[in-house]
Amino acid sequence: MRPRHFLLLLIALSFWACQRPAPEEDKAAPLPHRQDILNINKQPAGRSEFVVEWGKVKIPLLKYANPEVYGGMVEIGLEEFQQLVQEELRLLKKDKVLAAELVSIHRESQSQADPFWYAYPGFEKGRLAEDIVSTFRQGVRRGDVIALRFSSGRENIIVQSALIKIADPFEAYEPAVPVPRPRYDGDVYGFQVIQEPGRRPLLRIDTTAEATRHIYDMYRDNRQYRIIQIPGFQTRHRLLTERDRLFRNREIRQSVLLGCGHDCLSLSDFTDFGDAEVHLEWGGMKASPSSENYCLEDFRASIPAPLHLMVGERELPIRSFHLFTHGRERQPEHYVADGLQTPALLKVLYRLQPASTAYFDKIVVEDEQGRLLVFPQAFAFNIGAD
Repeated sequence: MRPRHFLLLLIALSFWACQRPAPEEDKAAPLPHRQDILNINKQPAGRSEFVVEWGKVKIPLLKYANPEVYGGMVEIGLEEFQQLVQEELRLLKKDKVLAAELVSIHRESQSQADPFWYAYPGFEKGRLAEDIVSTFRQGVRRGDVIALRFSSGRENIIVQSALIKIADPFEAYEPAVPVPRPRYDGDVYGFQVIQEPGRRPLLRIDTTAEATRHIYDMYRDNRQYRIIQIPGFQTRHRLLTERDRLFRNREIRQSVLLGCGHDCLSLSDFTDFGDAEVHLEWGGMKASPSSENYCLEDFRASIPAPLHLMVGERELPIRSFHLFTHGRERQPEHYVADGLQTPALLKVLYRLQPASTAYFDKIVVEDEQGRLLVFPQAFAFNIGAD
């Protein structure tokens, strides 16, 4: 065989290895069906056509709940806020001013009895009443978050949370989305129900196991549920909902499949923790489950290094993972990969800036028996602010 033909054959075989056989009725299917990634490789979600404008500051809004509920956030300096609080406040759609009602303005993490909480405040011709302006101008401090809520009956939308963060140069970076605390002990179950918006409820179970036969019998004739047969299935979480996700699907700017990956919903969970400490090592960094704040230089120095998932002294080989990147004033992005050394993924990681986090979730590991299992814990590596 000629070298050129041999090279073409290798390329074709490597492409075929990442594909499942296409069904007979649709041999042109470009990607295998995946139950665990609903929006993979779709066009990135853009900003909505709605914007809150306060003076020269604009808060782009994103839809995050149905039917028409929006939110957004910007960060500005204290002096800039003290100036804009007296400026005109408007809700725009494609640069057109909408008739809207300011439902409330308040400082986050304060009770409704606090002087910084105003429900249906004085608001005429798009400007706050003078007493409200004075209260916020004199009382707001660096690190505070001011929340605005609007409703527009004509457009039938609600702006649930238009947030203005007052920058604090001395404030340590804290991820907006904390990693859930691990659960390494407690009971082990032979089934799991998953209920999330936009999909049929799922039952993950070994349909042949006698111990969970009664659960299977309860759901087998219920057409509202989809049953996923997983031999020897085990988990420590009987129920998962959207609240158990790091990010909701509608929050994610884009999801990209960079490798073959594994269908996490078709695999059993890893449950053999014992009393061991669990952490993820990445170069000179460590997350258990969240890391300290590393400087950008140290984070970038660790990017070429492999990941090491440790349960005590035992290392579990990683076969695939979901990576989320998120930071201040950035929508989360989602990547599914078999390893870190993918050029597209390396490009994403090197572009991360201070006050950002890289989350590793849905890590698929291989145990000593060669079984592929989903590690039921996310890890976060944080890049501190400058």
